[in-house]
Amino acid sequence: MVSSLAYLALIGRLDIAHDYLIMSRFLSNLSTRHVELVRRMLHYLLGMMYHAIELSSANTNAEAWLEEPEFYGASDAAFGDDLATRKSSQGYIFKLFGGTIDWKANLQRLVTRSTTEAELLSLSTVGAELQWWKRLFKGIRLDTQVEPTLYCDNLQTVNLMKKEAPKLNTKLRHVDVHQH
Repeated sequence: MVSSLAYLALIGRLDIAHDYLIMSRFLSNLSTRHVELVRRMLHYLLGMMYHAIELSSANTNAEAWLEEPEFYGASDAAFGDDLATRKSSQGYIFKLFGGTIDWKANLQRLVTRSTTEAELLSLSTVGAELQWWKRLFKGIRLDTQVEPTLYCDNLQTVNLMKKEAPKLNTKLRHVDVHQH
């Protein structure tokens, strides 16, 4: 049953990707509670079988369409939300011409000490992915005619990224240089 969820999560069911990630951690030792949660997820999917993400050039809200950049990415992190390991979860999404083209949600590889550090790590990951997308677009000669934008919802992290000072003058001295 969990393998079926893996297939669905990978082909485009964003709504179950995080739940599948959690369930896959218990594959070697599923309890009756886990089996019941998987059954509830499958029941949810049956109820949502005829719902879909639709991409179309006809947008009912033309003003919102004009305000959205042609290509952008967004990242987010939840500090220490995995209670077993105290690792933070992170995720990102990339959109091109209003449609989702790439996304990922996973646990960070290391334990962070603050929300800002978790957000910086997530932003670093999405920045590397952005470079990959830029190289791909160049390779296929796709010119979006705008500089790509990365969004982050953590104000302190945004302020750190916008600083013009060459070094960090904050309480985040423990943050690895590579991560910044």
